[in-house]
Amino acid sequence: MLKNFLITALRQFRKNPVYAGLNILGLAVGTACFVLILLWVENETGYDRPLPGSERVYRVTTDVHLASGQNKFYAVSTSGLAVALKEEYPEVLASTRIVPSGQVLLRSGEAAFFERNFVYADSNFLEVFGFPLAVGDPSEALKRPRSLLMTRAMAAKYFGREDPLGKTVTTDNRQSYTVTGILEDTRMPSHIRADFIANPGKAPFFNHPTWSALGIYSYIVLDGRADPGVFESKIQDLAAKYAGPRGKDTFRFRLQPMTSIHLHSDREAEFATVVGVTQVRLLSAVAVMILLVACVNFVNLSTARAGRRAREVGVRKVLGAGRGGLFRQFLLESFLSTLAAFGIGLGLARSALPWFNSLWATSLELDMRHHLLLLLPLAVAIGLLAGSYPALVLSSFRPGVMLKGPRAQRGGAAFLRKSLIVFQYAAAIILLISTAVVSGQMSYLRKKDLGFDRDRILGVNLRSPDVVSGIAAIKNEFLGDPEIAAAAACSAIPGLGTAVVPYIPEGFDNNSILVRTVYVDHDFLPSLGLRIVEGRGFSREFPSDATTAYVINETARRRFGWKEAAGKTVACTLRDEPEDRAKGQVIGVVEDFHVRSLREPVEPVIMRVRPENLRFLFLKLRGTDLAKTRASVEERMAALQPEYPPETFFLDAVLDGLYGNERRLVRIFKDFSLVTILVACVGLFGLAAYDAEQRTKEIGIR
Repeated sequence: MLKNFLITALRQFRKNPVYAGLNILGLAVGTACFVLILLWVENETGYDRPLPGSERVYRVTTDVHLASGQNKFYAVSTSGLAVALKEEYPEVLASTRIVPSGQVLLRSGEAAFFERNFVYADSNFLEVFGFPLAVGDPSEALKRPRSLLMTRAMAAKYFGREDPLGKTVTTDNRQSYTVTGILEDTRMPSHIRADFIANPGKAPFFNHPTWSALGIYSYIVLDGRADPGVFESKIQDLAAKYAGPRGKDTFRFRLQPMTSIHLHSDREAEFATVVGVTQVRLLSAVAVMILLVACVNFVNLSTARAGRRAREVGVRKVLGAGRGGLFRQFLLESFLSTLAAFGIGLGLARSALPWFNSLWATSLELDMRHHLLLLLPLAVAIGLLAGSYPALVLSSFRPGVMLKGPRAQRGGAAFLRKSLIVFQYAAAIILLISTAVVSGQMSYLRKKDLGFDRDRILGVNLRSPDVVSGIAAIKNEFLGDPEIAAAAACSAIPGLGTAVVPYIPEGFDNNSILVRTVYVDHDFLPSLGLRIVEGRGFSREFPSDATTAYVINETARRRFGWKEAAGKTVACTLRDEPEDRAKGQVIGVVEDFHVRSLREPVEPVIMRVRPENLRFLFLKLRGTDLAKTRASVEERMAALQPEYPPETFFLDAVLDGLYGNERRLVRIFKDFSLVTILVACVGLFGLAAYDAEQRTKEIGIR
């Protein structure tokens, strides 16, 4: 019986290759899109889960509640917290700390590169996270101060085919680290992106004595028998014990499951980019919608062809075929089409993976052994759901009527087919509208006035202390180039975030408030086009501007409760602030500008002249050959900082890089909306061709 069913099914495919091909092609394309997004969703939802014991690892974060009424929620904590948790609570099986380095210059012999994925960690880092080592003893690899782990890829980059163990690497031309282990190159997704893991020993930045100084990521391994909620309540006493009398009112420590960080964290100072669960849900909905459109297309073409097989059904029933046998026959044909479509779809998905990986900067793989077990039941379910209705329609034909010849479908079958067509195009229109909305948001992000000039602004990293101390002369030298219109320096890249410093503004009754602070030189405001709305900017005519003058933004003026800011006093309560500079006077107010991405609201900002804190030089270019000017600037910086490779960047490109996820989302919506429309059009073409074939005699007579 089964053999007969298979032979009949193959004959039908051979007899109607166009319709069979359209049917299979539409479902295959839908399957390929679904599989690609499925792989991405699986990757995003699987962050940190493959690590041994990841379900028991928590990051301890900090809520800050100031007496001024300000609340801040940070992913970081104080450097003493992890140690105190391990020593004072038996529920904590292990604890460790991590500090990312930002961009660091690594040098080994003649090899010198800037690296971003470099982190400092405690000696028991591997005990908590369990990253696999290809070479070295996990229990000893990071035990000694100034020891270093690196991945296989980085070992080859710096040492070639030489044995890296025992070799030294220098960071920023200052501190040497000895390679004691090689990390296995895994494609495991983790929010801890580390090509290098270094033990800094007793370095001050890693062992700050003050509990009010936040800047370290603290992780603990909690006993499986401990209740996280109960334990979180217990550890609040640490703030009162170590952070002073008001510590418990100011700081509250939270436990954040490590496996939830990548999708669900909404805290400031994150270790890495947080994608957000909304984006995952959105793309999951797109994947399901595309697959549904493909399935609807399959049902439409199958039911439309039902009338062509009316005589076959009539003859089979006259010869004794039962409805159940016919149902199984047509369902088997549907299954064969579905399996063929899934096979082709998997092939298409594998072929498109390089493009998809380059789009998302991922390294996704289609593992047939793993993913086939997930996709095969889906193929069976789709075959059953998509094939059941056509099989029911075909097997329900009455032989007495059908033997008279094919008739136009009426009633339920025709109504369902039209409804499914409406659904197809409604889904395509929804995707198109979504694409337009997302594209509009991206256009807004690109064109939004950030409150400062970002076009034709060339940024230069200042690494050498000698260059920083002589920045005035260097600026004058660059301004001698007719292609450079203005030059200014500051402590941070505008739009990428700045330091948060505590201040007591006038009228705050000695209650401090955390304010984002940009350290600048006298030329920063006019060079980057910040607009003054009250008072004045920094001027060299006033010596006090270099020590005790403040310029704030409009949001800061509102937050401080001032109608007029000029002349008001502000006191900096930072522990390391020199006494003669701690208290200053506001000399001006500028229009609001964004010091963080447009995802975040505008915050209060204070600007102060601090030559020793300058880290970036910004040159406003006026020429058309920007590449030539950039090369000239790099050549000069190489001479000024011979120990560092020149680092330059265009400000607009850096700011655009903040919205990489949004840009990729727009691309996905555009491409997959096009695919959905093409699949729907393929189905419509098949239906139109079928209707034309049904009306062959009418057309001939006409």
